Amino acid sequence: ADAQPRFDTISKVCAALGVKLVAQPIHA
Repeated sequence: ADAQPRFDTISKVCAALGVKLVAQPIHA
């Protein structure tokens, strides 16, 4: 139960960072 919320948070952060990293080069 402790690893699930952590993984969910990491997944969200990873997704947000991934979107930003991918969106920057494409948008530029």
